Amino acid sequence: MSQLKNVEARILQCLQNKFLARYVSLPNQNKIWTVTVSPEQKDRTPLVMVHGFGGGVGLWILNMDSLSARRTLHTFDLLGFGRSSRPAFP
Repeated sequence: MSQLKNVEARILQCLQNKFLARYVSLPNQNKIWTVTVSPEQKDRTPLVMVHGFGGGVGLWILNMDSLSARRTLHTFDLLGFGRSSRPAFP
């Protein structure tokens, strides 16, 4: 996981808009990794991006600045993917 953390940190440095990367804690002790990109001018409806199987936040890096030019952009890693928790399934 530390290698993913280091690589993603380098990738996110490419963003020109301000962003906040953080974990959101869930009631069951799991955590979801989120990256929110916020432009200075926010005059459009926020956009939430949900990745498919095998994806993650880092895959959208080339699109994040343009998609967040005039709206807040929320991205996250689903549980079991990227930097989010890997819950145990029975």
